[in-house]
Amino acid sequence: MNIDHKLIQIKKAYGQFKNPSAAVDENNIQWKTILEICQNLSKDASILDAGCGDGRYVKALNKIGFTSVIGVDLFDEIADNSINYQKADVSNLPFGHQKFDFIYSISVINYTDDFQSTLSKWMNLLKPEGFIFISGHNKYSIYSFIRVIKKEAFAQKFPHLKHINFYNPVKISNYLKTIGLKIYVKDGFFITWIDKILSNRVSSNFLNKYTPKYLKFNFGYHFIIVARKSKVE
Repeated sequence: MNIDHKLIQIKKAYGQFKNPSAAVDENNIQWKTILEICQNLSKDASILDAGCGDGRYVKALNKIGFTSVIGVDLFDEIADNSINYQKADVSNLPFGHQKFDFIYSISVINYTDDFQSTLSKWMNLLKPEGFIFISGHNKYSIYSFIRVIKKEAFAQKFPHLKHINFYNPVKISNYLKTIGLKIYVKDGFFITWIDKILSNRVSSNFLNKYTPKYLKFNFGYHFIIVARKSKVE
């Protein structure tokens, strides 16, 4: 996909669903997962936010003391110039071999044309014993089903969905294992329409608390995968 065309699509998606002035939601399971991984890292660990959007996660990590966090995305620049930001395509990153202790990517893998190629390149960028955290829209969730209908039947009304891909998290997890990573977490989470309408988390929290992980992983709104590279390649 042409990078400029991809940028247009991502800008539309991000502008539609994100408040650029918002901070990280402390109750967000993705943020909690990042913090859990960071407990294994030193404050000067090299960390990459692959598809950082407005940079809120980078800024939040800086705030708690992590000094070497880089955010990349397709925008020429982002509003918050206090963070370390670089324009780059997550599928073709301009960094050297074994650069990072931790790579995380939130809701970005769906915008890659070939997740296997992208993950292989991230694997190359990861230091021995480094971590990868990936979350994304689940191929088999009701939300993704609705988005596929919008994408196919109402393309002009929902242009931000044109190049999005809905991947099977099992295939992503299995592929990570084939390229030498050990899977530590396979989970997911739900967001319900009731909560969206009422602007609360009651029904989502209930589902996420009592639904088995394998169901959230396979059918939740988002899947979550945490993997780690071995000591030696």
